Amino acid sequence: MKLVLSVNTFVPPAVVLLVLTILFTVQMVSPVFAKMNEAQINEGRTDNLRLENVSVGWVSTDDILFSNTDKLSISLTGPFKTLSEQRDKKATHPGTLTYVDQVGNTISLDVGIRVRGNFRLDRSNCENPPLRLLFNPQQVKGTVFEHQKRLKMVLACKNWPKYNQYVVLEYLIYRTFNLLSDASFRVKLLEIGFNDSAINKDARVLAGFFIEDNKRLGKRLKKKRYPDKDIWISELVPMQTARLNLFQYLVGNTDFSTLRSKEGKCCHNVKLYQAEDDLLATSIPYDFDFTGLVNAPYAVPNKAAKINNVRSRRYRGFCEHNDLVRQQVSFFIERRQAIESLYSQSAELSQFSKTVSRQYLKSFYSILGSPESVERKILKYCR
Repeated sequence: MKLVLSVNTFVPPAVVLLVLTILFTVQMVSPVFAKMNEAQINEGRTDNLRLENVSVGWVSTDDILFSNTDKLSISLTGPFKTLSEQRDKKATHPGTLTYVDQVGNTISLDVGIRVRGNFRLDRSNCENPPLRLLFNPQQVKGTVFEHQKRLKMVLACKNWPKYNQYVVLEYLIYRTFNLLSDASFRVKLLEIGFNDSAINKDARVLAGFFIEDNKRLGKRLKKKRYPDKDIWISELVPMQTARLNLFQYLVGNTDFSTLRSKEGKCCHNVKLYQAEDDLLATSIPYDFDFTGLVNAPYAVPNKAAKINNVRSRRYRGFCEHNDLVRQQVSFFIERRQAIESLYSQSAELSQFSKTVSRQYLKSFYSILGSPESVERKILKYCR
């Protein structure tokens, strides 16, 4: 901006001051907008120069079930012997879910029960297959399950106490990513009493958790599921993807892909979401029983990672995002106390599980504490 005045022109001091203020403001604001543009590209948005960070925290929602982190005790009645023997994903079995609400009333809901999953559905791997519960939208009004039509339920794989520990650790890994990004699946910890409707036996009690439904997650984020088709690195939100990959390294996970599945299309243990005005897709991880932090007996690392066991970490991120990962180091360090507290303050974990978890998390943060270690132990293995 140039101001041209003749030598004979008289300019009041107030006008001169106003012009100088405008020039100073333009000079200061321009770099800010430039940075906003760069940040928006990393976040995958360009609408109206709106900067949308990958925020963190427990976001408000109209889903009562996920509005807090309290454990929910439920009783589930159904033909579980038949269900376990058949393990047919297409079959829906009638059941009843019962719980006690906050004022002490016993609430009973009719549910449909289906088995689901892949590895854990196989009887040779798990005694208890993962379940999906189907709800009556009219019946759940006014209950903690309001707005829920279907929910995935993760269960302890076997009826042994240590398997309850594994499922609680997996639940806490979901909670860990909640602390890192709102673009994450929320979970609800459960104590489940199983009653077989065909067998007169005492209920067996297992640990488990509900996972936020895909459509409810999309509504919360104001995004839709990305189609199951091929996707390229350049089509993913860079910052979220860099954060996801460093998170997977934290928990010791190699059993995922933001690009491909065994069937050849996107993705493996990652869901993609995209709004109409988004240029790029947001990647959200799930399914963490093969992580080093859980360390389940059946877990094995991805062969492509070339490590001997799941406790050995191997970074699976992209070289294009290395600068973003370097930026994420301070972000992860800032959240260290909150992450470690999830495990150390868990009422469900044994002292042994707390100690092992603390040591595993500590080993991650010892790497982040040294830029040289970040390069040598993490970024060196980028793809």
